Amino acid sequence: MKRIVLAITLYISCMVVDYLVHYLNNRKKSSSPTTTQNSESYVVSCPASVKYVYMTIFALEIILFGVFLFLK
Repeated sequence: MKRIVLAITLYISCMVVDYLVHYLNNRKKSSSPTTTQNSESYVVSCPASVKYVYMTIFALEIILFGVFLFLK
């Protein structure tokens, strides 16, 4: 039960991180004449494969949980 809660917590936290990365990557660019330095060029981006890595790790965790539950 503890591992299931941990896996769900990790999955939800990965979803939150993915949402924040997409939000920061797709934010609207506002032009302000008073700024001297363009701080909008530092947008966080993440490789597309990270989403699939998270899903693969989650699936592997569920499979291992089932195997160890069966062997118990």
